[in-house]
Amino acid sequence: MKQFVLFFSFLLTVKVFALEVYTPKVESDVPAEISLLLRTLPPENFNDLDRSKIEAFVKNFSLYSKFLKKTDLFFIVKSETSKLLLSSRPESSSLFKSYNSKRILEVESSADWPAYSPWAQFVVRSLIKDARVLVADSRYPSLWTSSPSSSSIQGLQVLRKRVELVLSWIDFFAFASPVSFNEKIQTLAIKTLGRIEQSSWIILTTSYSDELKPLSEEENLFKLTKFDSKPKSKSASDILDEVIDPVLETTMTKLPAPVNDWVPREIDSTPFNGETIIKKKDPFYSAPVLLPKPTNDWILSL
Repeated sequence: MKQFVLFFSFLLTVKVFALEVYTPKVESDVPAEISLLLRTLPPENFNDLDRSKIEAFVKNFSLYSKFLKKTDLFFIVKSETSKLLLSSRPESSSLFKSYNSKRILEVESSADWPAYSPWAQFVVRSLIKDARVLVADSRYPSLWTSSPSSSSIQGLQVLRKRVELVLSWIDFFAFASPVSFNEKIQTLAIKTLGRIEQSSWIILTTSYSDELKPLSEEENLFKLTKFDSKPKSKSASDILDEVIDPVLETTMTKLPAPVNDWVPREIDSTPFNGETIIKKKDPFYSAPVLLPKPTNDWILSL
């Protein structure tokens, strides 16, 4: 009888931890970020609304992949994932100002990595990699000084913002329990899928005019697979090396010829056509002597 109870308990344990998640049928067809996100989101663990969001993403991402370029899709995934994570950073404390290479190594070494979800592991490993670059910057010590010379250092404002965004996450990771950290990352994971889906849809609908036909089951890029809910820990290189940079993956040998397909089309049945919609050049216009210099300070808005 005792053996039967133990065996029955074992079966219950297997049932609890063997969860079905969506995985790519072919790994190379899907960005690694998407695979890790979906590994964190077993549909059966969510309410009807969130489950429908996950299932809708799986179908729609498969559809968008048929029409959008791989480099465009990979860029959307990377940019939307990064922007949401950074803008959703935990409330910053002054503790992150004391971080250096040694402190970052302590946080990484003391973490119970198997206790974190696949997506949480990827996020933290990526942030730690970025943090090491930031604290090694020669301008880093100047961030915490109020001397007049520090204000004249080029790019210091952008660097300070990057440090705040990255180290706020690492400081939160250092003191939060694995359960609370996983929960926060899981909430952001569903939002991330939504932003990727929305951005892909906008690009597709503004650049592709034909009617989109529903996919057959064979064309769906994903399938339900049973996975252990407590994954094995991976090293930083194992996780980050899976992620492909679409910019470096391919090289353009010849640039495409420019076209004017943005010009409004002339349609006989409408009161306006391309010639009347586009404004004529102002004969009194004069070009400015100096054009403004481009900047890369978008990160300051996060």
